[in-house]
Amino acid sequence: MKVFIFILCSSLLVLMYSCSKDGPPAVIPTSGNVSVVGTWSIIGDTTYTGVNTGTNPIIYQGQSGDYFRFASGGILYTKEGTKLDTLTYNQVSDTEVDIKSFTSAGVVSDVTIISYSSTIIFLNSPLIKSPGGPQQRKVGLVLATQ
Repeated sequence: MKVFIFILCSSLLVLMYSCSKDGPPAVIPTSGNVSVVGTWSIIGDTTYTGVNTGTNPIIYQGQSGDYFRFASGGILYTKEGTKLDTLTYNQVSDTEVDIKSFTSAGVVSDVTIISYSSTIIFLNSPLIKSPGGPQQRKVGLVLATQ
């Protein structure tokens, strides 16, 4: 069953990002009460940097044991491979969560939440136009535990 969910989520991730240029794709959102609180397994984490967005994607495919753990007190614990991190967050609405250092160190990003169900979400940071080139991060998550 995990393999099926992984293949389904990976396919959604590929479809969602393959046609996107300037913003999040058009999706059919779920209605109301989407909460990020809980432990989420990572489907994929893609960071775009460089002269043109998409020219230098760094793609991380989630592994067993990886997670984004949104604690109810506004603390986000992440584990990707051997990299552990602790960030702060504030869920503003069903479609937005502010996460400090999500894209750039020390900067709070207004991250868009795209939910396909109560157990599958994608987090999209806004496109940051910096002197070193644009930056953006997109993360696909599947709920592991609440």
